[in-house]
Amino acid sequence: QIECNNNEIIKCHKIILIARSEFFRNMLLGSWLESTLFNIKLPFDFDLMQIIIDYLYWDEIKMDFIHNSNNIGSSLKSKI
Repeated sequence: QIECNNNEIIKCHKIILIARSEFFRNMLLGSWLESTLFNIKLPFDFDLMQIIIDYLYWDEIKMDFIHNSNNIGSSLKSKI
């Protein structure tokens, strides 16, 4: 679980975080304190953290939160 700075919780899988993010790989497999914790506190708002987690899971950035007058769509597929 990731606890955001507004005390909201995002449930996610450690294996996904490790496989998709060097930051989480270092945090969860290294000698960081967080590597032994079930609940990780990060200083980000829930909405921002949810965007990051969604990207790690689905390789997409959800654009529902951005008003777009061109009606390009609801998400951008990663080009990576």
